Amino acid sequence: MTNASPASEAGRAMTTIDALAARLAALEDERAVRALIERYGHLIDYGRDAEWVAAFTSDGAYELIFRCGVPPAMAEAFPHAILAADRFRVEGAEALAGFIATHTYAPNAWHKHVVVDPQITIDGDDATAESYFLRIDLIEGRREILSFGRYRDRIVRGADGIWRFAERVMEVESAPGDPA
Repeated sequence: MTNASPASEAGRAMTTIDALAARLAALEDERAVRALIERYGHLIDYGRDAEWVAAFTSDGAYELIFRCGVPPAMAEAFPHAILAADRFRVEGAEALAGFIATHTYAPNAWHKHVVVDPQITIDGDDATAESYFLRIDLIEGRREILSFGRYRDRIVRGADGIWRFAERVMEVESAPGDPA
């Protein structure tokens, strides 16, 4: 049996406490990022536009990538968007606010943005996440999956300690008008 000195025991206890504190901080960061990802659907589905814009950094970006090309009606409705054949992108708080102001929400339209299987990686004040999404709509009295795909997110913690999207890319793998 060896006798550890009080100083070495105190050092070991401090190391254990520091390790626990680091693990707790990592869990809290992951939970905060997950909460942001989950809150997104509630904000967009119920017309909480200001909160939706605030979920992004002031220079944040929202990009939709369509496997079968940007729907023409979407391209026409957003002259401030950056467009390519398969992409639609808005950047900055003003463009984000312009986009979300035109989005449908309850009670005028019943739909749910559902996110599942988020895979989150955190590195200091930066995080990345990938998750699957589907949008379920009530169409002529029927519940239908309107679209599905994947989100790819770049998320940052601001000076205020709040995690926000720096970039949210929505890869739309199936949507109305896609060939079967």
